[in-house]
Amino acid sequence: MLVISCNSSFEEAMSDVDCDHIEVLSSHIEDTEESFMNPVAQSIVHELEKLLQKEKERRRVARIVILVTGIMLVVSVVLIAVSLYMAKDIDELGKLFENIVPSIVTSHT
Repeated sequence: MLVISCNSSFEEAMSDVDCDHIEVLSSHIEDTEESFMNPVAQSIVHELEKLLQKEKERRRVARIVILVTGIMLVVSVVLIAVSLYMAKDIDELGKLFENIVPSIVTSHT
């Protein structure tokens, strides 16, 4: 903002009258793009950094959940496969146990 005084009167400076004496009362040059936009730009950058940090954390948690889920799925499939593979042996052990248990129960009476 530049204030110029002509004969110490603002009205006279606005008229077409030639000024005998011009006096600069105050001068202030302000670059509106830098001073006004700089805090706004810093705020936007700060908010974007926070969002990116939250996004990174969310992705990390999602990857951990996917990894644990995958491990549990693989373990359950392996356990089912092992139990199906051993089904015949388990049935034979059950029949053997049925034959042994009645003989143990009858021998104690």
